[in-house]
Amino acid sequence: MCALEGASERGFEMRMLERMRTYFPRHEQCLSETQLLDFVRLALNRAERHVLTTERSVALYLDLMCVLGSEFDTDPQIPWAAEILADRTFPAQADRIDLLHSRGWEYATKISMDYDNDFENGRQSCLVATLYEIRRQSSEDLTPDRARGFVSEILRRIKELFPLRCKVIGDECMALLMRSAVSSATGYGIRSARGISLFAALMLVAGAGFDRDPQLPWASRILSDPAIDSPSDRVNRLYLEAIKSLRLWWGVEVEAAA
Repeated sequence: MCALEGASERGFEMRMLERMRTYFPRHEQCLSETQLLDFVRLALNRAERHVLTTERSVALYLDLMCVLGSEFDTDPQIPWAAEILADRTFPAQADRIDLLHSRGWEYATKISMDYDNDFENGRQSCLVATLYEIRRQSSEDLTPDRARGFVSEILRRIKELFPLRCKVIGDECMALLMRSAVSSATGYGIRSARGISLFAALMLVAGAGFDRDPQLPWASRILSDPAIDSPSDRVNRLYLEAIKSLRLWWGVEVEAAA
């Protein structure tokens, strides 16, 4: 905290909490104050890694974590974020964070257009269609032959469901994200079509680090719970919690049957 210019620890945290209440009220509805404080502290730590040390810089970095996911700085679908953060040619850190914040909001605005394809249903259409498709996927582990072609299959379908978002992200980054989804899922012992598809969807919508994001505490809790010894049960629990999260964050209603 001593790197933060002119701000006391408690005063800084309270100002960041007030900022979130003003601009991101859903966070307060979905997370406890302890969880919000942990999130604020994570924002400070991640910002400092990139030599963003003023209160204003940390606040803008916090904004982007709320919008793009806590690990947006390493997310394969937005490589330009890491490039800006690594660039030390800016005259001042304010110039670097201003560009990052501007690009981040521009990106968020563009990808949000996908959710407006169905005006009557608003943001629900793509998300609901994706979750219904995941629910119909098999919970059996993929065979080696099936697994080899599954990344292309997921990528093709996601492009159909989220065409504008995928166009903004680009084919190369989308392919990398899908491969990351397979790698992340299998790292938790999840090798079914349903599980890998769920990981791909959550990484796309909530960020590549959704399984560690304090904004989605249910994900890490389920994935690390030793009492859940079946990968299929773990995926089903993750699916049901994802539905609850969509209801809380976006007001999306999805039939919960697994």
